[in-house]
Amino acid sequence: MDKVLIIDGDAEYVQSLKLSLDKLHQFEVQTVTSGKKAIDLIKNNNFSVFVIEVILPDMDALDLLVYMTQKRPNTPCIVMTDQGKPWFKEKMTQQSFLYHLEKPFKINVLASAIFVGLNLRDEGKNLKGMTMSSILPLVEALQKTGRMEIASKDKGKGFLYFKDGIIIDAHYKNLSSETAAQEMVLWDRIFIKFVRITAMSHTKTHQDPSHGYGGRKLG
Repeated sequence: MDKVLIIDGDAEYVQSLKLSLDKLHQFEVQTVTSGKKAIDLIKNNNFSVFVIEVILPDMDALDLLVYMTQKRPNTPCIVMTDQGKPWFKEKMTQQSFLYHLEKPFKINVLASAIFVGLNLRDEGKNLKGMTMSSILPLVEALQKTGRMEIASKDKGKGFLYFKDGIIIDAHYKNLSSETAAQEMVLWDRIFIKFVRITAMSHTKTHQDPSHGYGGRKLG
């Protein structure tokens, strides 16, 4: 039976999700309440779908997704949040590999999202892995500041620099700034690392998120 891992800091809430999903008898549900516990479990188990709360007690969803792109790059993820802005919800629901659910939601909505992930696996569409276009709205929603290293088997390696979730610079091969950002946003099958930087010296910003690669806040 397929295994689904739900990660949420609220032990009572995550247990209620498990009890409701168990009634479907369609997949095995396991739960943890921290990112560290999730990583320990992922090391020794194969899960078909991950369900992640955007803010965990010891890390956030991006921290965990960074690990997953390295160790479980073909496993679809569902991000749960009660902090989503309208533009964020619109961007994330367009994705299938990285799916967004805004709390509160009915249990059948979560179940449907899980089935989407399982279908991606069955159809082999999960092999494209995480995409930059699905990661960027999450970076902005979490207002991350730092440097993201992006590696793609097909494209090589590039770097994006963020301040408060906004792309302020980018470098890829002989490209830089906006041109490099526009190139990397199209990548799939990505592996990412994120280094937090407390003070960013860059000052320039790029276009808004509706153009697909970060920029001024919307909403």
